[in-house]
Amino acid sequence: MPHKSQFERISKMKKPRRIIFLATLVFIIGINIAYYNTASLIYEKANIISFSSESIYLYETDIRYEDIRNGIEKIKNSFPKEHITI
Repeated sequence: MPHKSQFERISKMKKPRRIIFLATLVFIIGINIAYYNTASLIYEKANIISFSSESIYLYETDIRYEDIRNGIEKIKNSFPKEHITI
C-alpha cells in the first residue's frame, strides 16, 4: 500500500489536469457564445450547428455526408491490406 505522501502527490497531479480541462471547456463555451451573438446580428437564424439529410452545417461551413464518406475511404485505403506481425 502506498504511503500517504504518494497519495498526496497523486491527488496534486490530478488538480492541474482538472484546471486545464475546465479552462478549455470555459474557453470553448465562450467562443460559441461569442460566435452566436455576432452571427445573430448578421443573420436572422444564427445556428452553430444544424443537420439535414445531405449535410451538416457547422460554423457557416457546409459539410456534405458524401465528403465525409470519401475522406473515411481515403483513410482506410491508405493503410496496407495485409499486416505482418513480428
